[in-house]
Amino acid sequence: MALRPTAATILRWARAAGTPLHRGQREAVHGLRRYAILACGRRWGKTTVAAAIGAAASVYIPGLYWVIGETFGTAEIALDACHAQIMRVMSGRLIKRYSRSDHRIELVGGGVIEGKSADHPEGMLGRGLHGAIFEEAPATQSRIWYQYVQPALADHHGWALFVGSPRGRGNWFHELREESKGDPAWSFRCSPSWENGTVFPGGPSDPWLVAARERYLRAGMLPLYEQEYGGSFAHLQGRVWAAWDPERHVKPLDECKAGVAEWRIAADWGLRTTALLVIGRTEAGGYRVVDEVYRHGMLPDKRRAEALRLAKTHGIRRGWGDPADPTSNEMLNEAGLAVSPAFNDVDAGILAVAGKFGEDGGIKIADGACPNLCREIENWTWRESTASREIQEPVKKDDHACDALRYGVASWERLYGEQTVSPTRVQYGGGQRGRVYRGAALRSRSY
Repeated sequence: MALRPTAATILRWARAAGTPLHRGQREAVHGLRRYAILACGRRWGKTTVAAAIGAAASVYIPGLYWVIGETFGTAEIALDACHAQIMRVMSGRLIKRYSRSDHRIELVGGGVIEGKSADHPEGMLGRGLHGAIFEEAPATQSRIWYQYVQPALADHHGWALFVGSPRGRGNWFHELREESKGDPAWSFRCSPSWENGTVFPGGPSDPWLVAARERYLRAGMLPLYEQEYGGSFAHLQGRVWAAWDPERHVKPLDECKAGVAEWRIAADWGLRTTALLVIGRTEAGGYRVVDEVYRHGMLPDKRRAEALRLAKTHGIRRGWGDPADPTSNEMLNEAGLAVSPAFNDVDAGILAVAGKFGEDGGIKIADGACPNLCREIENWTWRESTASREIQEPVKKDDHACDALRYGVASWERLYGEQTVSPTRVQYGGGQRGRVYRGAALRSRSY
């Protein structure tokens, strides 16, 4: 039997700590087995439950416990929550030492809670564990569990708790859930955010959730809402542009060229990869992409030559350039191609493109002309939001063509005055964002 406090002990502890658990949390605690997965929507209270389990275990069953996050910063959120609960319940009498720099809580009775980073697994070798908590588990890697943590739990028949919001199918968190089905050593709970009646007293019809759902819907990101707040695994792993559909958005070249009022080049001057797109805007405000250059390790002279070649081939005189590399933009200006710094509000750009993907004819990409752009759109996913990273952001990997696309669309939308700004502050994707773009709340941010 796993060495973990009873459900009654955990519930009493949470009440004493001033964080009484809501009904869904209580049911989850009563259903805990040796290995437990809590895949719940944002604001459900996953960290609160994890802290109550970890803190109570360290006090009543002395031993070594780990809190594991994608980074030390993520782990520290749960570690701080454990420390705060121990301070409230025991008034600090049991705390022998608490070091944020060492990511470690030592208790008088022998209990120890350590924060661990999945980015530094070398710190997880050769130690017998009583229990482990994966904070925002989807953001870590499967090898951390299989190679480091699971073997370390064997000596004491230790337990593990995996908490996080679903990231859809196709990631290790989902695979872990599927593999654990039917195994008596595992328990699983998937719950929506509105199960937390304290935060969302109106349940699924809570006004905040209704407004948030409408914003996601208008931005073409309804699957992301269902994932982040509904606790749903129904969709692919958090694709940034969830409305992307090759059957709708990839069209013959002639169809893509029809009705375009102006063509421009959109450039992402990545440190390792350069992405150039030929993008056009129709009179109706739709966007067409008909050519690309996508190469690794291009030197500045080669970048300039390729951009000028595209401009000559398609009769282009203007472009949008990566604002992070003004030197490359200026080289093209000196060569006769008028390149302006692209609008680089990441959130506005992502939502501008998302809105166009959601419109009939909003974006069309020429069949066979832009394979790298199509590949990146298919694979570009959200980086998991965590308590330490308040706003959700996309993964910075293989996104060069996607960046070029958002540069072009967002810059043109801004040029034509289709971006609206409101002082209203609402919550979107886990953070406070002060802009409103087509009804979706935003916060200005750039890479």
